[in-house]
Amino acid sequence: NARRALKLDPELYDAYLGIGAFDYYLATLSRFVRALSFTRGGGRDKGLAELQLATRGRFSGVAAQLLLVGIQWTFEKHPQEAWKILEELHQRYPGSPLIDSMRLIGLFQLKDAPGLTREARSFLDRAEHGAPFFRPIDRPAGRYFLGRGEQLSGQYELALAEYEAALNEVPAQHRWRSMLHLFIGECRDLLGQREAALASYRQALEDPPLWGVPRYAKYLLKRPFQPGDNPLPSRNDDLP
Repeated sequence: NARRALKLDPELYDAYLGIGAFDYYLATLSRFVRALSFTRGGGRDKGLAELQLATRGRFSGVAAQLLLVGIQWTFEKHPQEAWKILEELHQRYPGSPLIDSMRLIGLFQLKDAPGLTREARSFLDRAEHGAPFFRPIDRPAGRYFLGRGEQLSGQYELALAEYEAALNEVPAQHRWRSMLHLFIGECRDLLGQREAALASYRQALEDPPLWGVPRYAKYLLKRPFQPGDNPLPSRNDDLP
């Protein structure tokens, strides 16, 4: 239907969002999976070009930009390209907690520890003072990002303190708790506290799951987290 819509109106750029996502993600599947699903076509470059066209859409432009950010982080491994998109969105939507939180992720992807720590403090300050559009959950989010900056800087004790402070503010049964327990475990491992780290990984498995936390927690139960390891590998990353 999206392709038919484009035939009717070649400048209906919103239609490229679904088409581009389909073509790109289809290309990331293995030949075996594609054969089982009787699906053909697609293409990484083709999908990226179509998603770029979708950024010109009236209704889907921002969604296409956010999708491209995730693709550049996870599959293309081009964090600088993702950062350019985030900076553009930041200029269009200054003060947006969503865009600002994604910029914090972007700074982590760029391994910019000073920038991440600085921006996380600003994010936390606005959350604590009730800036427009900020929610109560954004306070522990700010502490979480501050912990990421400290861990990236090698300040494991400070990172641990921020993660634990964030955990104290996250409601029971919230899925972020599993992620925070995972990162607390990583800091414990980095500080040489293996037994405490194991307890944190086990707790991460008991909490409601978030993203790839359970898979990585099971992995870290067998292998201590070490400097240079990926704090939370993407689901498409293989673990030995």
